[in-house]
Amino acid sequence: MMHGLIQKKLAGVVATAALASVFVLGGAQGAAQDATPAAGGMQGNHPAHIHEGNCDTLNPTPLIPLANVTMSMAMGMMASPAASPSASGSMGMGSSMAIPAAMSVTLIEIGVADILAAEHAVNVLLSPEEAGTYIACGAIGGTPDANGDLIIGLAELNGLGYSGIAWLHDNGDNTSTVTIFLAQGLSGAMASPMATPSS
Repeated sequence: MMHGLIQKKLAGVVATAALASVFVLGGAQGAAQDATPAAGGMQGNHPAHIHEGNCDTLNPTPLIPLANVTMSMAMGMMASPAASPSASGSMGMGSSMAIPAAMSVTLIEIGVADILAAEHAVNVLLSPEEAGTYIACGAIGGTPDANGDLIIGLAELNGLGYSGIAWLHDNGDNTSTVTIFLAQGLSGAMASPMATPSS
């Protein structure tokens, strides 16, 4: 019965651009990128969906399509030619230890409460060409806060080093905004030994 309700509500699912023109966190501007590797070897175009079930019992047929998780210009790509070279001569700003992150934002025509009424999960794929390879998954569960926000973790799958979070925001009009942040190396495998605190 719940499946039928969700399918009915999904008749008008709207997928927005893979990146919002303004990031909801921090106000940084971003734009969709192609699938060329970014710094750290992270690929820049990962399909994502909401599925029925949890990450152990995932229905392989996607229920709700989400915008592809892509690298942003600000986070994952080389700085623009207008940027000043650093002292080492390379283009870029800030720390060279920054971990590139990918992002997507999707407006879906279903409220968070309806998603929570049955088991669902956010699942991210390696690439459009390798849709059978799952790289990160997170079961959707918990209690939204007073603002209608629910944040879940996306755990690594298949040893590929991708993990992140999904942020579900209930817009109060039977729609939700699903934002995904994804990165490689968050477990610390990419960190320099110098990054550990000294005694």
